Amino acid sequence: MMFKKVLLVNDDGIYHSAFKATVEAFKRLGCEITICAPLNAQSAKSHAIEIRNTFEVKKVDIFEGVEAYAIDSTPADC
Repeated sequence: MMFKKVLLVNDDGIYHSAFKATVEAFKRLGCEITICAPLNAQSAKSHAIEIRNTFEVKKVDIFEGVEAYAIDSTPADC
């Protein structure tokens, strides 16, 4: 079997409920999952980037066995 790595991103924020079902589905397939998403909802900002200020990247523990990072910026900065 091929080793599968999956990167999940969104513009709705790291704590959005849709991640749960998605993570569970990929886990059943035996995938290694990494999540990188904005700390807060950033809908309609998908192509925006931060060019003037620094932003924080914080490792968060939201799902067992899943590496997840919350970015205090826009989705494109993920």
